[in-house]
Amino acid sequence: MTVIRRGTGNPGAPPSTARATVLLTIPFDPDRGIPSGPASTMEGDYVPPKQAAELSCSADMTPVWLSADGAPLALGLTARFASPAQWTALAVRDGGCSFPGCSALPQWCDSHHLDHWARGGRTDVDRMALLCGRHHTHVHQHDLTATVSGCTVTWHV
Repeated sequence: MTVIRRGTGNPGAPPSTARATVLLTIPFDPDRGIPSGPASTMEGDYVPPKQAAELSCSADMTPVWLSADGAPLALGLTARFASPAQWTALAVRDGGCSFPGCSALPQWCDSHHLDHWARGGRTDVDRMALLCGRHHTHVHQHDLTATVSGCTVTWHV
């Protein structure tokens, strides 16, 4: 919290347009339409509801709603490119490049349609995966396919 507060400014400090970005994962019960557990940070730290509300006033919040098995829920749009929220959900699910053996971090990755968009593929989290530039090129050159099950992307190489 100290780091977040420093990034959001303190009372009496000169105004700043810079804001901290906070990524919270929130389990979600789709049957009841409500959160099914507490929010947590990417490091796994519990964030009480009151503190989450405080953060929402002073930081750019990115909530990622999770299914019961921990998979980011589809944030699908009828657009070609992943929205920032969809890209964030992919970063949470994949943790970086989803190609086997690659350790590229999310910020070095692109969102890839598992069903090519030009062939009617949807821009939904459950039909996309993160790939670094090298593996994105490799997947297209070799027309590789993958499947998503929960939080796991399996490449068929």
